[in-house]
Amino acid sequence: MMMKKNVLSLALSLSCSYAAQSQVSIGGLPLSMRQTLQEQYVAPLQYALPDWEGIIARRDKEEVAGKPRPYVIGAAATADIHFPGSGVMTTLGNGHKVWRAQVKIDRAPAIGLYYDEFKLPPGVKYFLSNANGRQVLGAYTDANNSADGLFATEAVQGGVINLELDIAPGADLGSIRLHANKAMVYFRSY
Repeated sequence: MMMKKNVLSLALSLSCSYAAQSQVSIGGLPLSMRQTLQEQYVAPLQYALPDWEGIIARRDKEEVAGKPRPYVIGAAATADIHFPGSGVMTTLGNGHKVWRAQVKIDRAPAIGLYYDEFKLPPGVKYFLSNANGRQVLGAYTDANNSADGLFATEAVQGGVINLELDIAPGADLGSIRLHANKAMVYFRSY
């Protein structure tokens, strides 16, 4: 019995440490915030706000019918955000490249992204920020890669997320895999 408890405790500890690993970042600021880049228009990828009232009404109706439901904090919008097609690339004089994209969901209190493909090679840093630049997530690097290629980022305040890849000279552009297939709109605190 004691052996089973030890094995269960070890398995739980390992799974919790893996989950925590997926959100670890090295900090810092994106290049676009540290130096002036050539002005380029980044067309926002616009997604519809999920029907939050409808989701809550259905949940409440099911609960009244005797089917308890978990506390719901958000709803997902289907997305298609990918490197390089969803953004614009700038090459700096020193050979660095900066790829930028923007996601917009009008009236969203906060947005988090879910990736079905996430693989960064060495020399690439990934950042996310809100519209006013006061919230910055990242840098995410090759240390955040997982065997299954899945990844998720925490919520960014507001209805706009700026995405940026800072790519060092010599980094392999062809091995960057970045595709977010869901934009989670957070309507409640978690």
